[in-house]
Amino acid sequence: MASHDLQEPLRKVASFCQLLQRRYAGRLDEKADQYIEHAVDGAKRMQQLINDRWRSAGWGGPPSGRTRSPAPSLLAQAWANLGPAVRASHATIEVGDLPVVLGETSLLTAVFQNLLSNALKFAGEQPPRISVSALREGEQWLFSFRDNGIGIPAEYAERIFVIFQRLHDPCGVSGNGYRPGHVPEDY
Repeated sequence: MASHDLQEPLRKVASFCQLLQRRYAGRLDEKADQYIEHAVDGAKRMQQLINDRWRSAGWGGPPSGRTRSPAPSLLAQAWANLGPAVRASHATIEVGDLPVVLGETSLLTAVFQNLLSNALKFAGEQPPRISVSALREGEQWLFSFRDNGIGIPAEYAERIFVIFQRLHDPCGVSGNGYRPGHVPEDY
């Protein structure tokens, strides 16, 4: 239901962003052009995510289907989607040999993006260093995401995947990937 209700306002945002882009491209400073491009790109990605969720719920026709995709490309897209947070945190990523995988590209990218986002969100005092690798186990691939963040104490390992469970004070770290009022200066 929510994805359906979000369609119209998002279409309006996307349309006006594209109108701004067409009308003012090259007439404003370079930073303004970048901001407009980020807004257009973000609106397009959000439309795609909503459409994918709509289809996966069985409402908008069949899911887009599983395709073979190079995992490095999916990871690169997820990293690019997090660009402002990556730049603000001075994060680095090391990527091992990753396979071509079979799945829904948007959903796989979303999983990668959530894992990377958590590494950025739960960073320690040092800039985040993230390492991604994969290991073949029979017919499947086991992906490993490691970082130098604050970690998870062993006694809480079972709670981290329970819905509505938090390990941190809601005032300290947001649970939805958004830090209110936080916009990196170089965005």
